[in-house]
Parts: sequence; C-alpha cells; structure tokens
Amino acid sequence: MKYDYPNAVKESVMDYIWENFSDQEIASKLVDSDTKADFENYLKDVLWANDDVTGNASGSFTLSRDTAYEYLRGNEDEIAMVIREWCTPTDEIAEHFLDPEYWDVSIRCYYLTQGIWEAIEALEDNTVIAALVEQMKGENNA
Repeated sequence: MKYDYPNAVKESVMDYIWENFSDQEIASKLVDSDTKADFENYLKDVLWANDDVTGNASGSFTLSRDTAYEYLRGNEDEIAMVIREWCTPTDEIAEHFLDPEYWDVSIRCYYLTQGIWEAIEALEDNTVIAALVEQMKGENNA
C-alpha cells in the first residue's frame, strides 16, 4: 500500500501539539484569527526542523534508509512534485538521487504547511477544544 505523506505529516503535527500543549493552551491559540495565525507560524518555525515531524534537523525522519525507501515506493510522483515545486537545482538532484532519507524528509517538509492547517482544522472540530474556545470568546466579550 502506498504511504500517505500528507496524512502522516498531519498526524505527526497533531502528536506534537497534543504532547506539548494542554487543551486550555490549544484553545487559547485558536480563539481568534490573530492568535491562530501566530500559532500556525510558530508551528511552521518549530516543526520545520523537528525530527519527529519532518526529520529535517538530522536529515532523517525514519532513521532507516530501508524504511524511507519503503515510504517512497509508489510515491515517485511526490519526489517529482518536490523537485518541480521547489525548483530543485540539477546538481542537488544528482547529489541526493539515491538517498531515500533526503527525499523522504523533503516530501515531509513540503507537506508541513498543509499538515499544520489540517491539524488546526481537526483541533477546531474537537468538541473539548471547541467548547473551551467558545468559553474563552464569551469571557473576552464580557
């Protein structure tokens, strides 16, 4: 079965958020568009170089060339997309052509922003978080 990079990145973002923030803290970051945008930017900055989400700090998410290769199998179109979208220079492509961990990390970085947006959307749909957000909005209007 083909590895689902967009969903895997979203799940890694969700794991990071749940492990590092309380429900109250998450709700406070989603209470209005300004704090939500700040939270998105914070997550982009922190998670870009987080090995548990992108692998970009060490250059490996999987810590295994074989596992990275397995994730890439069937996802050759994802490699092509990263090369095209990021205008990857040919010398860089040639340098990393046979390095599955490099391409695995690159694809994860490519999907990071989408993963953050989808994770925040999922948090907003979480009944506990949504109730806390509504409570905070009520307190702000009082």
